[in-house]
Amino acid sequence: MVAVASLLGLIVPAFSVGRALGGQSSAIYSQLRTFSLASDSATVENLTLQRDRVVITFVQGIFYFAVPVAGKVRGAVFVGTGNFHSDVPPDEAERANVRRLLKADDISSDFKTAVFQFTDDTYDFIGKSAKPGAAAPPQAQRLATELLKSLLEEEGLNLASRTMESILDGENPGIFFAQFDGGKRQRFSFLFDPQTRVPVANFEINAGEKGLIFAYDSDIYSSDVWLAFFSKTDYESGRTAYSDMFNLVDTPKYQLELDLREPKKTLSLVAKMDCTSRIDGLQLIPFSLGEGLATYEAERRKKQLFVQSAKLADGTPLEYFQEQWESGFSVAFPTALKKGQSVTLEIALRGDFMLNPDNNQGVYFPRSTTSWYPRHGYLSRSTFDVVMVHRKRDKAVTMGILVGDTPAGTKDDIRTEFRVEQPVALITFAVGDYEIHKDTAKSESGAALPLEFYSLPSDRGAIKEDFILAEMNNAVRYFSALFGDYPYTVFRG
Repeated sequence: MVAVASLLGLIVPAFSVGRALGGQSSAIYSQLRTFSLASDSATVENLTLQRDRVVITFVQGIFYFAVPVAGKVRGAVFVGTGNFHSDVPPDEAERANVRRLLKADDISSDFKTAVFQFTDDTYDFIGKSAKPGAAAPPQAQRLATELLKSLLEEEGLNLASRTMESILDGENPGIFFAQFDGGKRQRFSFLFDPQTRVPVANFEINAGEKGLIFAYDSDIYSSDVWLAFFSKTDYESGRTAYSDMFNLVDTPKYQLELDLREPKKTLSLVAKMDCTSRIDGLQLIPFSLGEGLATYEAERRKKQLFVQSAKLADGTPLEYFQEQWESGFSVAFPTALKKGQSVTLEIALRGDFMLNPDNNQGVYFPRSTTSWYPRHGYLSRSTFDVVMVHRKRDKAVTMGILVGDTPAGTKDDIRTEFRVEQPVALITFAVGDYEIHKDTAKSESGAALPLEFYSLPSDRGAIKEDFILAEMNNAVRYFSALFGDYPYTVFRG
């Protein structure tokens, strides 16, 4: 691992790379992350580039091109004058959104600078007249360097990692990203991601939208998405594939082991994931993690779970890539996987991810109840075996069947295991000095269902457990009247 920093007693990677396995992935990532500009440049005048519904006109200026990565130019900086235009698709909701945010019927702006990173054929078009010359000016290099940093902090987006994934996994068509500044709309970005990875992972836009136009708003510590759109061919055909059709792997089973013995300080987690490749030539998998953490007060930087190691089930170490501020990480394989090939990944993670709500001493949750473990794609369904090692005085709880409690190696600790046998889209947990209250609900068909409510001790709060159990019973009966019997083995809260 290289370039690590100490933060709040944890080992936090500024740029985290596992053991080099031949060096291809690390070398590509390092070049993309550095985004160094070469001496090649091109002077252009009235050059028009179209990417789906977006038209970019470079009125006059100079392109400075990045050093080639994996044999091709993958980035550029433009300094000069230009115009950006996107019409709005035939979608009344998107039209209303653009009018509300921009007081306009389309998205148009001039610009004086633009920074690009891409894996499509953009260079074949803008680089036709490229010639070697003097080194790029400091302003151009500064724009390239600042792009990747700002996207990480503002969106949790590691553009270098997304670009590397497109290269290594042979995506066709490739991605296109551009950030513009210096015009009436100030700084804003345009992304066209045919595999929908960034819209899903960083913006929770997951109906198959491939294009985004967005701008960061520092007043709300978040971005305004001006426009999210399907491809033009999708609109023309009237059909589109949902985002999960582009997933690289299925994850049918998780085995999660949590160390909750010091919940005030840290969460340590080992995630074993059964992964089955959905494509031929799979070399790198991106995972989402901690995207529920905020930019405000640098929560995502300070509280994120950071990868400590990555390996296969047989112990083979894997390269992994994770930056501070990133809402995820990526894992690379030494040999590409074939379609249908299955492997088990073992990822060790650690961070200050636990939350003590309202300073209620003794009760702890993950800071983000749905993004505390690594996931690929949006709400993929999996089964779970969850083991929680915790203090004997606490009770740990999650979904599924309680398998049992066993000693954890010391007299003060205990090991609690749960199992979720029906595939579910997400899972969460809690730990603390709970008291368990139980009842049994009956559905409309007469089927019995165990109810469990984990409550605070009576000396910590006046909670009417009987009332809550009665309401849980009502919820089960209402559900079963509408949809049939509750499909899981226990209803717990």
